[in-house]
Amino acid sequence: MLKSHRFALIGCVVATLASAGDEFKPTFGNVMLEFASRYSTLYYSAKASNWELAKYELHEFVEVQEIAEAVRPKHKDQLKEFEDKHVSKLEKDIEKKDWESFKKDFAQTTKACNKCHQDSGYSFIHYKLPSHGVEFLKMELDKK
Repeated sequence: MLKSHRFALIGCVVATLASAGDEFKPTFGNVMLEFASRYSTLYYSAKASNWELAKYELHEFVEVQEIAEAVRPKHKDQLKEFEDKHVSKLEKDIEKKDWESFKKDFAQTTKACNKCHQDSGYSFIHYKLPSHGVEFLKMELDKK
């Protein structure tokens, strides 16, 4: 799908969610589960040097954030600040294909996630990286 068409589609979804009655909106918890899935896949794809998948997962992570902003506008500024401070660093690490920097920035981003949960009154929600990536995706690239 063309990038401009994809953004238009996302815009329509976000607008629909923003105007939908509460009974049709995903909960913020639903969106956070999607964040967690994308986030862990991002880590394991970068660890396997599958930088294309890492780039894709980070892009999807940001799109999920846009949905979160529409579903719960009161968190919009907090989410945008998170993106500016942390997601941008991961994006640069992926562009450089720099695993060591990525690993360090991922750890800092995880701390920021958990601090946000704590600051928002959800200290009982503490993200922990799973011991392995999702089973339904092959993280490693085929050797040529």
